[in-house]
Amino acid sequence: AYLDPGNLEADLQQGAYTRFRLVWVLWWATVMGLVLQEMSARLGVVTGKSLSETARERYPRWVSNAVYVNMEVAVIGSDIQEVVGSAIAINLLFPRVPLWAGCLITGLDTFTFMAVHFLGARYLEALITTLVGAMAVCFFVNWGEVDTPAGASLAGWAAPTMKRYMVMQAVGTIGAVIMPHNLYLHSGLVLSRKVARNKPNRVYAAIWYARIESAGALLMSFFINLAVVAVNADRFFDPGC
Repeated sequence: AYLDPGNLEADLQQGAYTRFRLVWVLWWATVMGLVLQEMSARLGVVTGKSLSETARERYPRWVSNAVYVNMEVAVIGSDIQEVVGSAIAINLLFPRVPLWAGCLITGLDTFTFMAVHFLGARYLEALITTLVGAMAVCFFVNWGEVDTPAGASLAGWAAPTMKRYMVMQAVGTIGAVIMPHNLYLHSGLVLSRKVARNKPNRVYAAIWYARIESAGALLMSFFINLAVVAVNADRFFDPGC
């Protein structure tokens, strides 16, 4: 969810329109995503139930239903750009495939992930790791081929400022990074770990390892996103635009 077409689209526009002025937004959005994801993982580890199961049990029915509807709307809103972006990418690679067919292919791809998850969470994690690894290699190679001044990607961190025309891009970056369904997913994925919940030290250890896992994954996603920003900042940024 931190490296989907919506994130890459936001990175493309951030680099092309603002160069490195909004890197601090990308960083702190990733940090906030880590905080929320760690809280969701902790909930799953301690209770043995996912975030959705806990909400259904602890809240009144009308509240849980309202939360469900809000989350569905948020998921649809954040996934529309993923489907359309994937369809555009398929059309660029294979011009004979129209956009509507690309949307259908993207939908079938979702069922592919569900089928892999049916085999077990470890298989899904291995598949995702392989795909993210391929993305990291490709984007880091691209980053190495552009001329990024030393320290330029960190220039905006010292004085995080934002001009008026950057506001829309900043909002898009936050929305692309923090996605609600990822929190529900992670609170469910940690349930595949066998934790002796009657032993507090085992629970604390599981929470600590989940935190390390999330931090490592999100740090890698940040650098991949930063690579896309840097490449487009070097190739397409124009101060007069």
